[in-house]
Amino acid sequence: MRWVVFIFGGMLFSQLAWAQQERVSNSIRAIVGGQKIITQWDVERKAGGRTEVLAPALLALAQKKLETEALLVISIKGQKGYVEPPGRAELLLKRELKNRYGNNRKKMIDTLRKRGKTVHQREAELWDEVLLGSAMRSVRQSVQVSPAAIKKYYSENPNMNDKGLTVDLYAIRIPLDEKGINLGKVREMTNGINSIVDFKKLAEELNVAGNVHKGIVHKNDPGRLSKEVAGEAFTLEEKVAGFTLDKEAYHLLYVEKRWGKYEIPLSQVHKLIEVRLAQEVFEQEMSQKEKRMRRDIHVYYPPSNSLLLNK
Repeated sequence: MRWVVFIFGGMLFSQLAWAQQERVSNSIRAIVGGQKIITQWDVERKAGGRTEVLAPALLALAQKKLETEALLVISIKGQKGYVEPPGRAELLLKRELKNRYGNNRKKMIDTLRKRGKTVHQREAELWDEVLLGSAMRSVRQSVQVSPAAIKKYYSENPNMNDKGLTVDLYAIRIPLDEKGINLGKVREMTNGINSIVDFKKLAEELNVAGNVHKGIVHKNDPGRLSKEVAGEAFTLEEKVAGFTLDKEAYHLLYVEKRWGKYEIPLSQVHKLIEVRLAQEVFEQEMSQKEKRMRRDIHVYYPPSNSLLLNK
C-alpha cells in the first residue's frame, strides 16, 4: 500500500504546508473510505493541543472521533439517491468568509494554509459538517428513555437520591464593626433564641428579616456558605441556635430541621437523570452504528513515518 501513501502525499504536499510555523512536518493518520484524509494536525486540533504535550490516550480518542465523523458523512453520501445540493457548500463558505473573516479572503486563505487546508477543502468540510450534524440529530432523536429506567437509576444512585447530612438553615449576619455589638452581646442574643419565632423576631429588631432563610443546605454541597458558617451549621442540632464569626462578621445561626439522610424527590432530578441516560443510550447507539459502518467502509492506517511534509 506504499503507493497509496505516495499518491496522497503528492496530492497534499502543497496544501498542508504551514507558513512561518515552527513545525514543518505532518503525517497521515488515517484514510477513511478512500475519501477523507485525517492528518496528525487534524488529530491535534481535535484533541486541543500538540502531540508532544498530550497523553497518547487523548490523541487516540480524538482520532477515533474524527474517524467516526468521517464514517457518518461517507455513509450518508453513499445512500441511494444522495445528491449534494448545488451551490450549498459555496454558500456556506461565503457565510463563513463574512462572519469569521469580515469578507477578507486573504485572511481566510492565510488562516487555512496554517491549518494545512485549501479553500476548496474547507468548502467541502463545511458541507460535511452539515451532514454530520444531521446524522447526529437523527441518532439522538431515535433515543428513548423509559420511566422505568429513570426510576431504576434513581434508586441505584445515592448521589441522586440521598444528599446526606442536611439542614434547614436560618442565619443573621452582623458586621464586626456594628455599633454596640461584641462577642459577649452576640453570645447573649444566641442564648435568647429558643425557637424560630425568637430568631425571626431578633432578625426584625436588627432590620435583616428579609434575608435570613438560607434554605435547605447539604453538608457535601454547602453552596455559597463560608467555611466558618458551614462548619458551625452542621454541628447544630434541630431547633438549636449557635453562632460563629469570620474576618468580617458575626453569624447567628438557627437550624429549624435536620436530616441525617436527605432524599431528593424524583421529580426534582427526573430531567437530569433522563438526560444522563439518554446520553448513555446515544453513545451505545453510536458505538453500534460505528461498528456497522466500519464493516462497510474501509479505514486505512498508513505507516507512522508517512510524512506529508518534512524539511
